[in-house]
Amino acid sequence: MWLDRTARALERVVDPISRWMNIIAVSILMVMIFFVTADVFLRYGFNMPIEGSYEAVELMMVFVFAFGIAYTQRHKGHVSVNMLVSRFSGRTQAVVDSVIYFISLGFLIILTWQTILRSRVVWLAGDMSQGNVAGITHVSFAPFNYMIALACAVLSMVLLADFLISLSTAVRK
Repeated sequence: MWLDRTARALERVVDPISRWMNIIAVSILMVMIFFVTADVFLRYGFNMPIEGSYEAVELMMVFVFAFGIAYTQRHKGHVSVNMLVSRFSGRTQAVVDSVIYFISLGFLIILTWQTILRSRVVWLAGDMSQGNVAGITHVSFAPFNYMIALACAVLSMVLLADFLISLSTAVRK
C-alpha cells in the first residue's frame, strides 16, 4: 500500500538524522555530567566555582532535551498510558493511534513554525546570555533556538511516519 511505502521511505530519511541527533545529545550529556561534577568539586572543595556554569548547563540542556526527543519517539520510548486502548482490537488501536499522531503532528508543525519565527526574532534582536559562559562573555541564544526548531522539524517527520503507519494499519482490509 502507498501509505506503507511512503512511511518506510520517510523512516529511511528520519532514522539516521534522529540517531545522529541522539548521539550528539548523549555526548553533550556526558560533557555536562563532567562539567557539573567539576563545578561542584571546585565550588565546595576549593571555593572556586566555574564562572557561568549555570548558563552553560542551561545551554547544554537545549541539545540534551531537543536532540533526544525524536530518537525517543522513533523507538517508542515516551511514556504512554494505554490501559483502556490496549483492550480494543488492533484496528481500533490503530485508529486511536492515528488520531493521536495526527493531533500531535499538527501541534508539532505549529510549534516548529513558531520556533523558527522566534529564532529569527532572537537573531535580529541580538539576544545574548548575561553571564560569562566558558570564558565567553556573552553567547547568542539564536543558534540554540534554531537547534530547537530543527529538533521539532525532525520530530514532526517522525510523527508523520508514525501517523502514516497507524493509518495504514487502520484502513487495511
